[in-house]
Amino acid sequence: MASRISFNCAVFLGMLLYATSEALNCYTQISCSGSGCIGEMTIDPVETPCQEHLDVCLRVTYEKTVNGSKAEYTTLSCSAKLGLENGCTSFDDLPFSVAAAYESVDFDSFEYCLCDEDLCNTGSITDTSEALNCYTQTSCSGSGCIGEVTTDLVDTPCQAGFNVCFRVTYELTVNGDKAEYTTLGCNADFGLEKGCSSFDDLPPSVAAAYESLGVDSFEYCLCDQDLCNTGSRTATSTLPLMIGSLLFTLLTFFRQA
Repeated sequence: MASRISFNCAVFLGMLLYATSEALNCYTQISCSGSGCIGEMTIDPVETPCQEHLDVCLRVTYEKTVNGSKAEYTTLSCSAKLGLENGCTSFDDLPFSVAAAYESVDFDSFEYCLCDEDLCNTGSITDTSEALNCYTQTSCSGSGCIGEVTTDLVDTPCQAGFNVCFRVTYELTVNGDKAEYTTLGCNADFGLEKGCSSFDDLPPSVAAAYESLGVDSFEYCLCDQDLCNTGSRTATSTLPLMIGSLLFTLLTFFRQA
C-alpha cells in the first residue's frame, strides 16, 4: 500500500508541468524568496500550454523556517482539479491524494490555489527558445503495473534552470508481481555528475523523493545533450501524466528545502 501511495504522489507531481500545444495556458515556475532558501533553486516563469485534461492553473505557496531563517517557496504550473473547487485551500482542507505530496514538508504556512483562465496563476514570461531539449515520458512495464500509467514519448524544451535530461528506472514488487517504472524528463543536476547512480549513491535531497517506494532495483541517470535520455515510443494513455521534471522535480525541490 505504501508503494502505491508513493507512486500516486509521484504521478500527481509529475502531471503538473507536462504540456502540449492546444489547451489552457498557465505560468510554470519554481521559486524561493527569503534568507532561508537553500542554493540557487529559482527558475524563470514560463507561459506554458497545458496537456489535455490538465484543466486548471495551480499556485502552491508555503513558508518554512530553515535554521532560524524564513523561506517562502512558490510553484506555478498546470494541474488537474482532482475534485477541488477553484480558489485557495489550506493544507488541512486538501484531499489525501493531494496532501500526500506535501505532508513531509515542515511548513509554517501553506496555500494551494486553482483557477481556470489563461495565465491566472500570475507570473511573467521568459523566452525558452534556446533551452535544452529532453524526452519526457512516464511508463510502466510488467504485470505489477497499477492502472494505465504510460504516456507518449515527447520531445520537450526544458525550462530555464533545468540543465540536464534525466532517466529514472526502478523495479517494484506489487502483490508478488513485478513492475518496472521509467520516468524521463528535464531537471536540475543538484550537483550530481553526469552518468548513472544507484539509490545508495544519491544525495539525501534527491533520494528522499524515492525512499518510501521500497524498490527492488533503482537507477538514476543524467546527461546534458539534447534528447540524450533515450526512451522507446509507446501508445498514449487516457491518464495524463508528466515528467518527473517535475514527478521528481517538485518532490526534489520540496525535500531539498
